Amino acid sequence: MPVHIQGKNAAGVVQDLHLEDGRLVDNTDVTGLASAARTTLQNVDLVNTSAKGVIVTFDVTLDAASASLTLSIQGKDVESGKFYDLLVATAVAAVGTTVYVIYPGVAAAAEGITKVVGYPLPREWRLAMAVADADAMTYSLGVSYIR
Repeated sequence: MPVHIQGKNAAGVVQDLHLEDGRLVDNTDVTGLASAARTTLQNVDLVNTSAKGVIVTFDVTLDAASASLTLSIQGKDVESGKFYDLLVATAVAAVGTTVYVIYPGVAAAAEGITKVVGYPLPREWRLAMAVADADAMTYSLGVSYIR
């Protein structure tokens, strides 16, 4: 029987999880970064308990000073602790929503998906936001684990 619990992700945001024997039993949505104005590098470390892939939604709601951010979705090598790129997005420098998918066998971006890669999502991974300058941009990152 599935267990429904609440936990906090790496950013400290409360999320609902549906677990059975310690594993996700359905697709689960979590907050990578809640909407806020930011000017510095942001890394959000996440743990994938059993999903094959992920959809990441990067939503920019305010870009008053023409800031530029680049999202990288990275896996973590458990032996060395080093991160490696799974997907590096094109820099975003305007208000709008971009969507990225990592899932085994996915072939091409379509229907509002900005970029895809056909890899499985590793257990330890992160969202890394690189900044081009000190200008503020208001944005959020949503995460949807796909089983």
